[in-house]
Amino acid sequence: MKFKVDETESKLSCMNLKALATTLPGKEHLAIIELGDAIFPHDQEVHIIKAPFPHVVLVYSKLDPWFIYGLIIANPPASIYRFVPIEKCIQTDLKKVVKAAVDLLERKLKNKKAFVHISCTCRGVNLSPSNIEREIALTIKNRELAIPVLRLKDAEYEVKVEILANITGIALIPKGINNIKKIVKKLSKVF
Repeated sequence: MKFKVDETESKLSCMNLKALATTLPGKEHLAIIELGDAIFPHDQEVHIIKAPFPHVVLVYSKLDPWFIYGLIIANPPASIYRFVPIEKCIQTDLKKVVKAAVDLLERKLKNKKAFVHISCTCRGVNLSPSNIEREIALTIKNRELAIPVLRLKDAEYEVKVEILANITGIALIPKGINNIKKIVKKLSKVF
């Protein structure tokens, strides 16, 4: 089996960025191998890199991000803590990030009374995650696209904003599905 593995990548790109995974400390290389094992049979051109930030691995693929998510959940990697399917990737700019998040919410979320939590992680930039979360929340509230909530436990959905220096990945996900370790723990109780 062969798939492209890079230990580090200095220039990040939005082109075909489909997922971000956070790893347990020191497990980036293992995560790259485990992700490759899951995705390669479906995309022989998958490109998996260690981002220039601790504990972050990026997946570049021609596959749909939710299909990749299904592959990962079907056989959860031991090295991965969180997995975020990236539905929209843009250049990092506050106005563009807010617009992209709101556009994604508007396109995907049909229930205008849904409770939505906005979560932003900033890596490699001097931006305030709370300011970005607030801007997105105010915009979706003013446009009546959903009901923003402060606590994730009160939400039905989560807008994930993952800023990685010059690029930003965004996803709208049902609450709690990106935490691989919690999913594995729940599944182990079933079996």
